[in-house]
Amino acid sequence: MESWEDIFEVSDTNIIFNNILNIYLKMLYACFTKSIHSSAHKYNPWITRGIKICAITKDFHILVVREVMILNSNYDKKYCKILTDVIKTAKKKVLC
Repeated sequence: MESWEDIFEVSDTNIIFNNILNIYLKMLYACFTKSIHSSAHKYNPWITRGIKICAITKDFHILVVREVMILNSNYDKKYCKILTDVIKTAKKKVLC
């Protein structure tokens, strides 16, 4: 338990502030322990550079086309189907 009387015995506001901050940080670190988390990104060997480019192109196309309201749904469906087939094939090649 911290004593608040010791903090206000000093007349310098900077020292008072630092003392309060130190007490606050001690309590904070005592209540919330620091944990280390690994990256959420999982390495997948089947994701090639080409698949990344296709996925970015698909996302960009969907964003731009839908914003401009010139949606060509046949193109979207074909592109997404091709990308899905490529991803499935890449996964099969790596897993076999």
